[in-house]
Amino acid sequence: MIDLARDGLVDVVQYDIRRPGFSHWLEWGPQLDALGMRSAPHSYGDPWGNYAACHLSAAIDRYEMVEWDQADVPGLDASGYVIRDGHVTVPTAPGFGLTLDEGLFRQAVAEGGWEAAR
Repeated sequence: MIDLARDGLVDVVQYDIRRPGFSHWLEWGPQLDALGMRSAPHSYGDPWGNYAACHLSAAIDRYEMVEWDQADVPGLDASGYVIRDGHVTVPTAPGFGLTLDEGLFRQAVAEGGWEAAR
């Protein structure tokens, strides 16, 4: 990917934020900045990607844009993210500024259980 940018074959690098992942973007972003390339991680159709991409923008100087796909997740309070005039206000609270509705989570566990799966 860095080679494609170095060779001038792309204008904006848009690898997905989930795979290869956030950590890879933390490594690649500064490398792309040094090459004068722009970054715009792909995250369409993924609520987590919205929030992660916003926070990643702080680590990359030539960050082009956040690909925002509006999605509401029951029990997840993302009210700290406000989109106005094409810009996203990003919360500074821990955990990407997201809050889990514990009552709703406990109710869902009581009604149907909960399982972590790969």
